[in-house]
Amino acid sequence: MSGMTGGALARLAFWAKGMTAIRDGHMEWPGFSYTEVEWARMTTLAKPVGGGTYQLFTLVNAAIFIAIAALGMFCVFLPLAALLFPVPAETSALKFSLLLAACAFLIIGIGLPISLRLSTTLVAPKAMRAALVAVPGDQALAAKVSWQINRIRSCSAACWYRAFFCSLPTISKPARLLPR
Repeated sequence: MSGMTGGALARLAFWAKGMTAIRDGHMEWPGFSYTEVEWARMTTLAKPVGGGTYQLFTLVNAAIFIAIAALGMFCVFLPLAALLFPVPAETSALKFSLLLAACAFLIIGIGLPISLRLSTTLVAPKAMRAALVAVPGDQALAAKVSWQINRIRSCSAACWYRAFFCSLPTISKPARLLPR
């Protein structure tokens, strides 16, 4: 036994189902590479996950993550924006963007692991959990997947920030939209 909990192994199985589907479709997800041994293990882990179960997991995970993201925007971003920027017209783009990027970083970094855990708990059937047997190396594979998810969080916040600032016009004052 590798010391993994049943929930962690089920999460790894759902992740494996998605990644093997990508690989079987002759596609790849840049930044998500695995050794042949890891692919073989993920193929084994993905087998007990039925297609309908995986679709349900995906839908439940998306719904939970969207709810967490909405909660983050309404309970963290908007109150902080109102507190830090009482006059929206005088808010600098840089400060606003930094706050938005920080919130995105937190929402993805905290929200995605929570949504994955909750959706696994809600969706993984007992038969699937019973069919999953941990082997040595599963913890290392789970740690690699966790690191990859954390990298998504970091890259998404950085890419959003870069995309926003590369698209800003190079004017010193914003144009007035309404006549005086």
